Amino acid sequence: MAQQARPDAVAARAWQSASSIVLAWPELTISWADWYDRPAHLIVQSSSGVTLHYAGGEGPVLTADGAEAQLRWADVEYFDLSNQLGLDWADHWGRPTVPVQPTAKSAIYTAIAALVGPDDAWTARPAKILFRTEDPLDDPLAVFRLLSAFPSLMTTVQWYASQLSLGLRRASAGRELAWHEPLWQVSRNGQAVAVLDEAGRVHLARVSTNDDNLADLLELVADDADWVAGGFSFDILAALDGLDGDVDALVALIVPGARHAFGPRRSWSPAAPGQEPVNPRRLEP
Repeated sequence: MAQQARPDAVAARAWQSASSIVLAWPELTISWADWYDRPAHLIVQSSSGVTLHYAGGEGPVLTADGAEAQLRWADVEYFDLSNQLGLDWADHWGRPTVPVQPTAKSAIYTAIAALVGPDDAWTARPAKILFRTEDPLDDPLAVFRLLSAFPSLMTTVQWYASQLSLGLRRASAGRELAWHEPLWQVSRNGQAVAVLDEAGRVHLARVSTNDDNLADLLELVADDADWVAGGFSFDILAALDGLDGDVDALVALIVPGARHAFGPRRSWSPAAPGQEPVNPRRLEP
């Protein structure tokens, strides 16, 4: 019997693929499905209704024109935008943006993909504005339980909640309601490390002054950091601009203690000194 891929190993692979796709088609959106009779999984959505469902280890499912097609990972990974093989994605999403011009949303997705990639201790799930319990603090999937650890989220959550409330009022008057959860909680071994907002801000928890990464990170984001009660947020595009687009370097600064594993601002492991350094992950597919 073939070994089943671990759910979060599939999700990590899905993030790599989906984030690269959104870099090329920045009008697309990544969302998380945890409804109906399918397993929870990642989705790439479009205004045209064409979607990619990353629900299984064999590859994503393309839904278009009322039909479903099982794709291979090779169809969605490492594709060359200038020389498309197999599927003609332009038929579904139009011509890709070439050369890539990152947006706040696509940069956030790329950072999430870099964070969840190393091993299965990492997960990325929506930190939801919508809650399923009478008290929002009782819903483990809701963002409200994170506010004490991530105080810079407060105004962000208030703004998104107001937008949802406005949408609900419009829906009660007969207008269409559409809601997509914009906040992503990235955790390691179940412990929240960062909350990333698709509007382009990275929120970090209250930080320890003796963390190895803090000085470099604060120097990088000093002109933009929004401090709230010891936690802070910063603009991801501004930070990446200071790192020449090196997403791996930014991730190494976000993760507490990452310098112990990766060394200062490098993406290869000192545990294997004979290994050739890999090129940094940059904002391009």
